[in-house]
Amino acid sequence: MDNLTSCPLEIFSGTGGVGKTTLATSRAVFLAPTKKVLLITIDPAKRLKQILELDDNKTGTVEQVNLSNFEIESNSHFDVLLMHTLTTFKNLRKSKEKKELNVILRQLLGTYGGLNEIMSIIELNHHLESGRYDTIILDTPPGKNFIDFLKASHKIQAFFKPQFIKIISQLKDHSTKRSPRFLKQLLQSGIESLIKYLQKITGEEFIENFLTALSDIYEFTPEFQKAMQFQQTLANSSQVNWYLVTSVDQGKIDDAIKLYNSSANFLPKDHSVLINKSIDFIIPAECDEKTTTLIKSLQHRQNQLFENLGTHFSSIHAFTEVLESEPQKHVTSLAKQW
Repeated sequence: MDNLTSCPLEIFSGTGGVGKTTLATSRAVFLAPTKKVLLITIDPAKRLKQILELDDNKTGTVEQVNLSNFEIESNSHFDVLLMHTLTTFKNLRKSKEKKELNVILRQLLGTYGGLNEIMSIIELNHHLESGRYDTIILDTPPGKNFIDFLKASHKIQAFFKPQFIKIISQLKDHSTKRSPRFLKQLLQSGIESLIKYLQKITGEEFIENFLTALSDIYEFTPEFQKAMQFQQTLANSSQVNWYLVTSVDQGKIDDAIKLYNSSANFLPKDHSVLINKSIDFIIPAECDEKTTTLIKSLQHRQNQLFENLGTHFSSIHAFTEVLESEPQKHVTSLAKQW
């Protein structure tokens, strides 16, 4: 396969079980001898941690991975980051007064708390703007979670509406004198009644924690709003390589096409497909007729799958099946195919 030209940002997407994370890692290994590379995963399954045998205690911090780990004779390395939403938020607060995160904010920043995609964009933006790396490789969550990642900027836009921020900040500050106009806004929105109702059910402490959590998030409105511009970067194909990963299986290929169609509004048309676990059919000279017919039949079936993808994508690259049992050797074999 011809080498694909690297970009400042390379994004690997795909459904589960197609080798997306392994291929993303192999790309980092391939580029590392000549580029400064950062590999980030926002996949909650943490497959990357297993492949690279990373330390659980260093989740959320940048670690260095030497190419010697992959039996490659080189002094080069690449950096890797396992996305951790809570750590990203704490890093945002470094310049602020240090205070303990309340229980609701911790829930919002948890693995399934709803802020993962938004905080991932902030983390990614931070490293892109740092200028430390030639290429940042992003391993995204599979399937529907990838769509959620693409929609993160829309979530930011909805969540950080100025009028909503104003209402929350004034509700939190009990000492604030509420103007008639503000009271009218509350009555029209029904928030005042909602707050009183929730206080009866959950108690005042819950409401206080809830408002404090939102207020703490709104302290960083500029950082969140800046992340909204990330959508424009994603759509700029000159700055981003998009790789949709699938495998040689009719069901996986159908899923890949559905995933792409679902995300088409957020993606550039120039999108490369990486077909993992393909078979390099070689018919031995001494092969009997029956075996030859079988191999040709399998080859024809694979070619049909490739042709099906070809009706949707102009750039298709196949990676042959790797049978290595050790993850590092598996990655090394794939890296040689770039």
